[in-house]
Amino acid sequence: MTQLLAQAPPMYPVPPAGLSAPHLWSMAFTVICLTFWVLALIWVVRLAIRGDKLGLVFLIGGLCMGLLEPYLDYLGLLWFATDNVAVTVNLFARHIPLYVVLGYSFFFGLQAYVIYRAIILGKGAKFFVYAYALSWTFDAALQITGAQFGLYKYYGQQPFLLFGAPAWWYTIDATLQLTAGFVFFLLRHRLVGWGQLIVIPILPGLYAALNGALGWPTFTALNSNFDSELNGNGSLALVYVGGTATVVLSLGLAWLLISEIGRAQRRAGIDVNATVTMREVLLAKIGVGIGISHAAGNTAASPAVQPVRR
Repeated sequence: MTQLLAQAPPMYPVPPAGLSAPHLWSMAFTVICLTFWVLALIWVVRLAIRGDKLGLVFLIGGLCMGLLEPYLDYLGLLWFATDNVAVTVNLFARHIPLYVVLGYSFFFGLQAYVIYRAIILGKGAKFFVYAYALSWTFDAALQITGAQFGLYKYYGQQPFLLFGAPAWWYTIDATLQLTAGFVFFLLRHRLVGWGQLIVIPILPGLYAALNGALGWPTFTALNSNFDSELNGNGSLALVYVGGTATVVLSLGLAWLLISEIGRAQRRAGIDVNATVTMREVLLAKIGVGIGISHAAGNTAASPAVQPVRR
């Protein structure tokens, strides 16, 4: 039976198992991602020394997100060369290199923490629009670089493929920072002491949920109507319908999140202030307890969480 199955024609897109990563480029990309991660670590350690350890927890949560990559690669038709430098996760015959795991940490974990801090410090809607656009661009730069280095390949019939990487997936990725920052802002009273550790399981869960909620049209299109000659969906139109639906859903969620962030800030008694600088977002000492409801029903910012601008 096993031999018969092995000899049967493929029913789903076949990954390029023979792909080989150039060792020099794989090493270079690993060094690039390691450099970003070390810079992120230095920043959160600096904050931790001053008493704010939450950034470290976000960074660890981002590392744990790397375990999701094999699941998503099956759905989104992404194959990493098996001979990449420092393969770190090996699940379902998918070989995930160290640079991916580090990328999850500094890209998702760190950006989510920055958004969380920006909400608390009173940044307005324009900041979050720019943050989404910057996240999309940064994701594109990283993914296109790795694809052009020949380290991995998006296979099958991919919509919106730009220089070897699919733009539809950037639109999903860029929503994670806004979603996570907003969710943890709503849970800010829980982020005290050991309670900060809830970030570690929730952060990967949010990313998995977003890929399911926003990516299902594309995932469905990529893995349906298989044509062996194309190694993917036989209808390019259907693939682009799925990709377009994912982009629309992602942009719609980003708009909804930015709107709700502003409402949540006002309910918490946070003064949305355009004069808050990026330096303050990155370095101001903040805490928890914003928007504590008093018996009289009023809300006000707790003095304990006002930024210390240094």
